Amino acid sequence: MLMMSADELGPGTSLRSLDNSLGGAKLLLGLKHLGITAPFKRIPPTFGDLQNSLAGVSVTTPVTADTHIAAEQPAELPPGALRIGHDIQDIKSLPNSADYWEHEFYQGCFGRTELAYAVVQSEPKAHFAGFWAAKEALRKCDPSFIDVDLSLLTIAHDTAGKPYFLYHRPGGVIRLPHAVSISHSVDMASAVVVASK
Repeated sequence: MLMMSADELGPGTSLRSLDNSLGGAKLLLGLKHLGITAPFKRIPPTFGDLQNSLAGVSVTTPVTADTHIAAEQPAELPPGALRIGHDIQDIKSLPNSADYWEHEFYQGCFGRTELAYAVVQSEPKAHFAGFWAAKEALRKCDPSFIDVDLSLLTIAHDTAGKPYFLYHRPGGVIRLPHAVSISHSVDMASAVVVASK
């Protein structure tokens, strides 16, 4: 994940490159693969802090000018108010894979229908990046989905090719009322999600 050898890794090694939604997902999936449930919500700043956190030692993340702080949502939106989420994803930052069906990242973040849709496209990673951006935009639009497993939120397409969200809950699959628009270029994917109160 950090693109360095084990010899280069030390307690002071920065994990800043993982302090975003995609990097965080990669780290959490890697820990899950090892049978470890992460005891933190925010990526620790250094490898040493990660080790301490996993060992049960409290880690305080300093707030700096670069720290992303989530703004508090208003307690109640007025009737008819729109909630909007937007996300942009660099396509090349998604992992390369010869077989997306078997790759741990893609299995952990996308549903089987999304995998099936993307792998038959000429540029599968562009579609995966679009799905990723849509899921992140949904979380920004509707914070009630912030802790929902990404593979349980899937993008499907209607007969005209327009995307929409499905939420795979224990009681069954429901179509979410949120409107979603996904676009991508050669390098970037973007999504906007809108919902009304």
